[in-house]
Amino acid sequence: MQATQSATDYKQLLSRLCHLVALSETKKVEGVGDSLVLATLEIDPAHPARDQTSIAESLKVYFGIEFTTKDLNASISRLVQSGAIIGSSANSNLTLSPESRAKILERVSDATALEETIKQEWLAQVVKTNSLDSAAQGELWACLKLYLTKLFCRHGAQTALIISGKAFQDADLDKSAADLLNAAIAAERKSVSAPVIKSAIQDFFSKQSPDRARYIAQLLDGTFSFYTLFTDEATQSYLRHAIPRITIFLDTNFLFGILNLHDNPQNEVSVELVDLVRTQGLPFDLYYHEDSLAEIQNTILAAQRDLERVRWPSGLSRAVLQTRAEALTGIHLKFHRANAESEMDPATFFLKYRHLEKLLNEQGFKIYRRPDRRTIEEIDKQTTELASQYKNFLEQHFPFRKTKPIAAIKHDIVVWQAAKSLRRSGTGSLDVGAIFLSADQRLFAFDWGVMRQGHGLGVVVLPSQLLQLLRPFVPRTTDFDARFAEIFSLPQFRAAHSDFSKIIQRVLQFLASVKGISEETAAAILADEVLLRRLMEVETDQEIREIIESEVLQRNAALYRQQIELKTELQNLRSEADRQRTELQRREQQLKEREEDLRKQADALRAERSERVRSEEDAVKLSRQAQQVHVELTTVSTQKEEIEKDLQEKGRKLAEVEERLSSMETTRAKHSRLIRAAACVLLTLAGWAILVFVSQTRAFDWINSHPHRIGLYLAAGLMIPAIAWSLFGWKGRIWALGVAALGILLQLIQVL
Repeated sequence: MQATQSATDYKQLLSRLCHLVALSETKKVEGVGDSLVLATLEIDPAHPARDQTSIAESLKVYFGIEFTTKDLNASISRLVQSGAIIGSSANSNLTLSPESRAKILERVSDATALEETIKQEWLAQVVKTNSLDSAAQGELWACLKLYLTKLFCRHGAQTALIISGKAFQDADLDKSAADLLNAAIAAERKSVSAPVIKSAIQDFFSKQSPDRARYIAQLLDGTFSFYTLFTDEATQSYLRHAIPRITIFLDTNFLFGILNLHDNPQNEVSVELVDLVRTQGLPFDLYYHEDSLAEIQNTILAAQRDLERVRWPSGLSRAVLQTRAEALTGIHLKFHRANAESEMDPATFFLKYRHLEKLLNEQGFKIYRRPDRRTIEEIDKQTTELASQYKNFLEQHFPFRKTKPIAAIKHDIVVWQAAKSLRRSGTGSLDVGAIFLSADQRLFAFDWGVMRQGHGLGVVVLPSQLLQLLRPFVPRTTDFDARFAEIFSLPQFRAAHSDFSKIIQRVLQFLASVKGISEETAAAILADEVLLRRLMEVETDQEIREIIESEVLQRNAALYRQQIELKTELQNLRSEADRQRTELQRREQQLKEREEDLRKQADALRAERSERVRSEEDAVKLSRQAQQVHVELTTVSTQKEEIEKDLQEKGRKLAEVEERLSSMETTRAKHSRLIRAAACVLLTLAGWAILVFVSQTRAFDWINSHPHRIGLYLAAGLMIPAIAWSLFGWKGRIWALGVAALGILLQLIQVL
């Protein structure tokens, strides 16, 4: 599916890309194009596209895209077959299915809400440090949107360029991010100052929230996917296949990022790419050229020698960080940041970089050594010519950028040649066997703008482009989006201050040699642009010393005059303070007297009120006690009634029990008398029977022959019932025994 690019309103394009399904989601270029075809059926509800002709016109107007009739028909057919569109390419009544319309509206709504959230969040950050009305805030947002459009379109066009070899008008190879920002400010700025806009846009990238990182990543994915539509079939086919094995030469700036010796967003990118290679098992062989290792070692050694010339007080490091941090090189900046926290010797700081090759090998990198074993000083004629051509290119296209040393130019060409020697023919930069990964936009511009001679594929790839190409093949996470978005954070716009870099180093060297210089004085000298520009015009260190000494003397004299003025002002303030203190003491005494009178009145009122309150409190207490007694009486009365009822019930039950006991006692007495009477009768009868029986025995023959035997038998017979009644009778038992005894006695008297 191949399209051609036509003119469109690129200010609106960025917002419309929310309709596009990114390549990192669909994995196919056809899916990107299909999402735009769907968008044309909904993007303008007042004049919706309904047939092939109106769809083609909408694509051209809203997105600047022209598909061939064949590709457009194929896209419509795919969408009809999938059910996303109702109808066919042959009729003129194509409509979105309800499901497709719902998905598109949801995607657009989410994108709109996200952009509004990002806008309000960012502007809220800006107004904390800048007083901006609503019009100024709108102006600021317009600058940001135009800059994002220029920056991300360039990113998308350049990334599409490296996989297809096709040059796009938006690639802007010879423009830096700062150039694009200046162009956006020039087009949109009305009242807000340019430094405020630059600082705010810098913060937009560097102070990210998860939502902002997602917003930036979506725009980057969208612009790249948009430009893939303009590539040829071979490139689109390449994007559908897995990543081939490739050798990647790492430039010095990339290695500095790994070693954390750059103050640049590319540091995070370097680490992210290495992590991806490890965690995702990407088929990348990472090499660093032996000349790159030598360049890093020489750079670190030069910085160490430069810093070891003098002792660096922590106050001086803090002063330069507060005023001229942007003028320091990466290594110097890292040292001064460490030294500002705790003073250290430069040799100690650089100790960890003594074994660079070991540090790099621990990252999984391999060293590449030239087969011919020549040094960089022994380069051949072709390399010399290329280096000269590169130098001329830099002077013509980047005249205001910091001049690149000839050794660095030769290094870039040597590594470029090494990568090119390992390449093979292919359809994309990742399919040619070897690339040169560098964060140097100027080297990228030279390679793709000059060295490839208008056709074929270049050798140099930027880290942001490599990450973009990898996004369809690796898991997308919030952290990955944030790292990806950080690539586009401008490195503090150092290009604007590069003129001061050399003179700042010389001034710092002198200030470090001055004993006792205060942090405030050092900061004032470093912040004085007029003085720095004056120093740039002198050549010798002696002249610099004389100018700075003169400046220090002038500042000290000014400070002395200022001190005298401050002392005079302080004396006047003290006199005024004494007068005011006396007046305040007088007023204080008056107020104390007034306060005492008021206190006495208040005490009297409080006493009266206290007495009244006590009376009221006593009355309230008595009332409460009466209420409490009444409650207690009521409770006791209730308890008494309950007890009386309980006693009555218990008395009734007791009477019933006593009645039952009385009845039982009467019955028992009757039964007892009957038993006793029966026992008495039985005992009497038994006694009489025994008496009769015994009288017939020989032992009682004397009684039978006794002349008073009848009396004896009668006395024995009377005694038996008397004894029985005395044993079992229930009353009169003593009397019975007495009567029986008396009778027996009378009978015995007669016998005797």
